[in-house]
Amino acid sequence: MSLLLLLLVPVLLLPALLLGSAYCAYNWGYPAFAGMALLNVLMFAIGVDLGTVILFASMMIIGGMGGFIIKKKIPLARYVLIAPLLVTMLFSGGYYYKLMNGVDMLADSQKQVTEIFLKRADVSNEDKEKIIGNINATMDVLRNIVPFAIFINALGFAAIGYIAVKFCLFASRKDSPVDGLSAFELNGYVVFGLIGAWAVVLLAGNENKALFSLALNAALIISAFYLVQAFGVISFFLKKNNMPNYLIVMLGVLLFILSMGAGFFMAILLAGFGLLDFWADFRKIHTTENNKSAGA
Repeated sequence: MSLLLLLLVPVLLLPALLLGSAYCAYNWGYPAFAGMALLNVLMFAIGVDLGTVILFASMMIIGGMGGFIIKKKIPLARYVLIAPLLVTMLFSGGYYYKLMNGVDMLADSQKQVTEIFLKRADVSNEDKEKIIGNINATMDVLRNIVPFAIFINALGFAAIGYIAVKFCLFASRKDSPVDGLSAFELNGYVVFGLIGAWAVVLLAGNENKALFSLALNAALIISAFYLVQAFGVISFFLKKNNMPNYLIVMLGVLLFILSMGAGFFMAILLAGFGLLDFWADFRKIHTTENNKSAGA
């Protein structure tokens, strides 16, 4: 019974934090965020595990920002830009803080997975060596892109969290942001950040690993935002042709399932498509704005 209770607490508590934060932010705005921040500081001060505090704070950020943008009718793009980055900074900070204190979570995971394969009697020694070699190579790559890996997860949780907040708390009120995913567009100057980040990646190489890792994560995160912009373009045309918007969710799930194979290639193509939208203006956003300006 106690084991069942331990399993149920996080299952029930995390959604409660998400929806409760959304409700508070919707009704009380900025003071609600101040209260959430104070609560997390107090939890850390009384000795609650850092990982637990970060997890709770992340759920409050996602839920609180979801409720806040619905209340203020703020464009969804700002939520997509801010919430995942804040969660990424929290978890990345927690990871590197533990690493500085001698706790390497990736090394621990690598050791556990390696031991599992070493104990398997149905796998030959030759195959074990190949598998362990692949695990080591994967971990070496992952160590350089920890913030990006966290960001991808944060982006997915932010999307699920917003949908949950919208459906559970505000569906009956018919409140929604002024602009949804179909209007998502990065500022034009972001492309220079993308070019600069990839340039640093190419120039830094192995000579400056810290700079290389920083630039690589920045380049990958910006590229992921252009992937979101591609989803926005697709969403725009789905709406324009009266097609169900859940097809976007299905495409996202497909990319996740295919992951490192064809899904990775598709993600690169979609990110390129999102970047191309800066020049092509597929949705004619800038054309409409220019026409309004001329008319005025």
